[in-house]
Amino acid sequence: MIESIILYFQFFTAIPINQSVDQAATKLKKGVIYFPAFAFIYAGIFALFFFLFRNFFSSTIAWSLLIILDILLTRGFHYDALADTADGLLSSKKADEMVRIMKDSAIGANGALILISTILLTFVLGSEFLINYFENEIVFVIAWAASGRSCLPLMFYQLVYVGDNPNGLGSLFLGVSTWKIVASQILTMAFFFLLGWPYLLSYISLLLTMYFYRYFVYHKISGMTGDTMGAAALIGQIIYMLFVLLLFNKN
Repeated sequence: MIESIILYFQFFTAIPINQSVDQAATKLKKGVIYFPAFAFIYAGIFALFFFLFRNFFSSTIAWSLLIILDILLTRGFHYDALADTADGLLSSKKADEMVRIMKDSAIGANGALILISTILLTFVLGSEFLINYFENEIVFVIAWAASGRSCLPLMFYQLVYVGDNPNGLGSLFLGVSTWKIVASQILTMAFFFLLGWPYLLSYISLLLTMYFYRYFVYHKISGMTGDTMGAAALIGQIIYMLFVLLLFNKN
């Protein structure tokens, strides 16, 4: 368990953990059941920083700093994946050309627009919640930071990898056992239940929505690439915040 979580931090973040793990590729795949633990530990780091920032700044400024921190702590890993995904899937090209576009290091118009929109939406939605429901701000930060990453195992379900490089990073999650994916999501829902029922219901709604994202990608390119999987984390966070705000506004 510990080795798998360490590997996820090394794989998905820029947090320096100088610990070598034997059979890393195997443990990345077999440890998917522990993915929620990684997501919530990562989220706990954000909660700590948010608490520190709030001692000096308003919630809006603290939230802005968290967004920047997310970019820095991942070296833009998911942001780059989202931009590449937008450039490819929104290009109106054939499937093989879409995959080729995703591997182009240059960012296109679609990628730039989706990044701007994502950062803007993250700022607006988060600020909206923190201003109106400030008594729940730490819980919200944890839920936000954990949501997108927690739903990533759904992308591994019966994965068909169509990346340009057959040995690309996304291929590491080929053949993940279905029961491990299901168990990871049950564990995730248990964590969200501890945060409160609106957070749990929002996550369940997110899973249903991300199924359609997965369907959309498969419809476009008949599988997943590392970029389309990585993009799911940011897309998931945006959708999750929308559901949380919807539920809180109804109360």
